[in-house]
Amino acid sequence: MIYVFVNDEPHFLIQLSDKENLTYTSGSVYDSEMDALGSFAEREVKENGKVAICQRNATLRLFNAKVSNSELLEQSISFDPVDSKNVEDPPFEINATASSGLPVTYSIVSGPAQIEGNIISLTGQIGLVEVLATQEGNTQYAAASAKLTFYVGEVDSGNTPVANHDYMSNWVVTDALGREMPTFDEVGPVRDNRTVGVFYYLWAGYHGDEVYDISKIMESNPSHPLSSDNPAWGAVNQFHWWGESEYGYFRSEDPWVIRRDLQMLSNARVDFIFFDVTNAVTYLETVKELCKVSLQMRLEGIPTPDICFLTNARSGQIMNELYDEFYSKDLYKDLWFYWQFKPLILGIESDPDLRPEVRNFFKIRRSWAHTNTVNEPFHWQWLDKFPQDWGWVNDPNIPEQITVSTAHHPESPYGKSYHNGSQPTVNADYTSSITHEGKGFEEQWKRALEVDPQVVMITQWNEWLAQRKLWDNPSKTHYGGRPISHGDTYFVDVLNVEFNRDIAPMKGGYTDSYYYQMMSNILRYKGMDEPEAASPPKTITLDNDYSDWQDVTPSFGDPAGDVEHRDFMGYDKSVQYTNTTGRNDIVESKVMSDDENLYFYVRTNQALTSSTDNFWMLLFIDVDRDLKTGWEGYDFVVNHSLNSAMETTIKEWSGTEWGNAQQLSISISDREIELAIPRVAMGLENSSLNFHFKWADNPGELNDETTFFLNGDAAPDRRFRYHYKGQSLITGNEKLNQSWINAYPNPADDKLQVTLTSKSYLIIYNLTGQIIYKSEKPNKVFEINVDGWKKGTYVIQARGQSNTVITEKIIVE
Repeated sequence: MIYVFVNDEPHFLIQLSDKENLTYTSGSVYDSEMDALGSFAEREVKENGKVAICQRNATLRLFNAKVSNSELLEQSISFDPVDSKNVEDPPFEINATASSGLPVTYSIVSGPAQIEGNIISLTGQIGLVEVLATQEGNTQYAAASAKLTFYVGEVDSGNTPVANHDYMSNWVVTDALGREMPTFDEVGPVRDNRTVGVFYYLWAGYHGDEVYDISKIMESNPSHPLSSDNPAWGAVNQFHWWGESEYGYFRSEDPWVIRRDLQMLSNARVDFIFFDVTNAVTYLETVKELCKVSLQMRLEGIPTPDICFLTNARSGQIMNELYDEFYSKDLYKDLWFYWQFKPLILGIESDPDLRPEVRNFFKIRRSWAHTNTVNEPFHWQWLDKFPQDWGWVNDPNIPEQITVSTAHHPESPYGKSYHNGSQPTVNADYTSSITHEGKGFEEQWKRALEVDPQVVMITQWNEWLAQRKLWDNPSKTHYGGRPISHGDTYFVDVLNVEFNRDIAPMKGGYTDSYYYQMMSNILRYKGMDEPEAASPPKTITLDNDYSDWQDVTPSFGDPAGDVEHRDFMGYDKSVQYTNTTGRNDIVESKVMSDDENLYFYVRTNQALTSSTDNFWMLLFIDVDRDLKTGWEGYDFVVNHSLNSAMETTIKEWSGTEWGNAQQLSISISDREIELAIPRVAMGLENSSLNFHFKWADNPGELNDETTFFLNGDAAPDRRFRYHYKGQSLITGNEKLNQSWINAYPNPADDKLQVTLTSKSYLIIYNLTGQIIYKSEKPNKVFEINVDGWKKGTYVIQARGQSNTVITEKIIVE
């Protein structure tokens, strides 16, 4: 006989009988109560799980037996609907039902929530919550599970910025071509109702996983670059890269790539990105990954762009699908871009497949290339030739939107160098002598700034790819500005460094020049925050007590979270991209000075690593603001070598290396550093302070400025530098401008008279930076009672109505 045990169920007994070739072929089957269940040949064990078989006879000999294990019945689980929530909602109940009637259990897969039983409590953060319901099955039913997804948003959602760009007001940059980003004095304050969108692609890795680089393939066959005989080409319709991204050949869902894209777009003051779903593919899983990263960045105080979609092929059906799968579920509602109080979508409103409730939900604008924008309202083109037409609503003379692009199509040919109505001569490698300069981009921006609409849409950030085609157009003999033959390879939208519309930084070529060109023109269009003025000079004591830095201005900010590591497969799935250089996350720095020293302060988001680490918390200083001197313009570096936790060095660039080390005092705590540099060490003992500086941690070997692009943390990011313009501290009774300000008597012990040559506001500080006296209105003569003031030195600050600031030191006895 054989005893069979299935999971925790009572055993059943097989009473063996006929045997053939040592295998029993028949017998009777009984349950644990010895009730007959049937014959051996008919018995089935309807269970996927643990099956134990005990076989013996009186002499404990073992026998063979066959127990059939058939398929279990399927079951399904369905959730009761759950509406979107906001962060302040109280705990609530969820319910799921198994078709088998068996009980289910719940767990949180991800998101800002906790669960006990079937009661969910929100943690107070925004995000997407995934709940798993599980039914483990039994002897009759197979196990089953199902997921519930709902979104937790802010109480008031929709186009409410989480932060602003004040932290960038003191950032300056010069691009690889020597072009400087405009300053506040050039662009003026922030302008209302000026909105910028950028065309963004999600398809890298979705339609293929073999890397073919058009530029490298053409370079390998210079005599006939587009010949289809070149075996390096992929198959017809295979996706090819026009060049290599700064990130490598990436996948769009790589969170490290997404974060860097969003950070650059945020720094450029982009308000929204519009996703390319024009080929009737929505890429929603990648959209969700991007939204997840974006929400995390917003929680860290970074104003990432809002999102919307651009549809074209099967526009009505795709808008329906986006509504059903994304918008109706309130997924990532806090990231939606709104226009005139509704979520914006770009599509064909007249498409008969568009359902009425979907049409009513969205604010719809028609967006395609070269549309009849002049004569028809509600058009927001994403591509147009110079001079671009503007989109309008009620009055064709009132612009609502205009497009700006870096290039058009290689077939035109209309590349990055196209301007003044023509494409410059294209060389054998399909580039021009001015490919890197962005002539066409600048021309289109000039038009946009003249029109000055409410919305500027920029084409584009990151297309990178196109499908290979074979030339079959006998009426056209040129492509990309050069001859082409029947059967040659060609690509519709992109080709190489000249014929592409991308702005995202590339490896080599024009690197990040188009990015800074875009950012500079966005500033001209939108304006910027006025830089925070420097507070009066004072002495800082290096004592691990950082309270004396609290009132120091300006605060030089850097976005948090940019030290996350990369570990993600590439476009080619056999390639794994890794970057583990992120270490100390720099978020704030400050500068102060007195007669003798410059003082620097820096703070990180988490505890600092050991100061013995390589390339630890480097401070670069460009004292003359001249890129032609020093290493990439930087004349001095601090912390290139530390002697101890209390002593570091400042080194000067000799032209070939960092040398001439001088010892400095430094104070290091958990997350903060302060250090002092004698002014004489940098030749600033008799100079006003007007310099650039940058902090960087673990950038790697200092070969050139590109080391700041991808490694460690740079504050500020990439090529950016902080600009510090300090106030002068006057020693003794020396006057900065004898005809402008006069304080008498000095020293004073009772009454002090301050005389100015023009009406100004007056503030007097002590040397700790505390305000002792402040005038309520401007005047030319101030009578001030200093009786009762503590003996010591004070600083007078006079700010004229033209915003000119003059300071002078006085002594109270």
